[in-house]
Amino acid sequence: MTHLRHAGTAIAVACAAASAGSAAFANDLIGIDLRSTTSPVAVGDVIGVQIVAVREPSGGSSFVGLGEAFTVLDLFFSWNPQDIRLIGVASTGGAPELISSGFISPGADYTGTNEALPPADGNAYYSALALGINPVYATAEGTLVATLRFQVLREFASTEITPIEGVAIPGSPLMENTKVLDAALAGYDSTGSLSGVIITQGSGSTCPADLNGDGAVESYDLSEVLAAWGTVESPANLVRDQGSPAVDGADLAYLLAAWGPCGG
Repeated sequence: MTHLRHAGTAIAVACAAASAGSAAFANDLIGIDLRSTTSPVAVGDVIGVQIVAVREPSGGSSFVGLGEAFTVLDLFFSWNPQDIRLIGVASTGGAPELISSGFISPGADYTGTNEALPPADGNAYYSALALGINPVYATAEGTLVATLRFQVLREFASTEITPIEGVAIPGSPLMENTKVLDAALAGYDSTGSLSGVIITQGSGSTCPADLNGDGAVESYDLSEVLAAWGTVESPANLVRDQGSPAVDGADLAYLLAAWGPCGG
């Protein structure tokens, strides 16, 4: 099914469809999939939730390569702030084509979704931008855009992180949607399916030294420990006992001992 939210685009697609004759005509789409790299989890764990762009072939003729790559990805999503706390978003390992990737600042967010940076009330507005001459290509297996980082706050059986299709704009009858704008035709909405993720909890921390939740202890996690050196209330405070109340050499040693893939 072709998603049409722009009148000018509708005309262009209609003309292309007419020229296609009797051939099946349906544009490919780009879905947004949230995927957890760490589950089950334990209280205190920092977990990673990947934002993944997935190409969804239509099986028919597609207009000028629509559904292959994008320049804009806007994602509204929700979570239970009593279960998990949003720490931020990491671009490490994500799409290198992006020229910006992060949460819209409260002052620039006309939807009123982001009340702080990072948002803390259970609703967030993330946006990624690439240039038309160097877009982000989506694959059927999924292209990693960025990784959301959460910290587990309490015990629970399961908790969900869910994409929101759209939000109301305050003082306006209009909605702002989660969307993927196509690189092949400026302003064309190629948004496909939206999929959330369920986080489950186990009996113990799976990989506490994996501070960005990407499934491995590596240079990013090392930089987090060094940046938090001397602090107490930090996910990088891996060894919490009387002899090591703050982030120090004990935490560094713990991280280095866990170096490499989690569970490896």
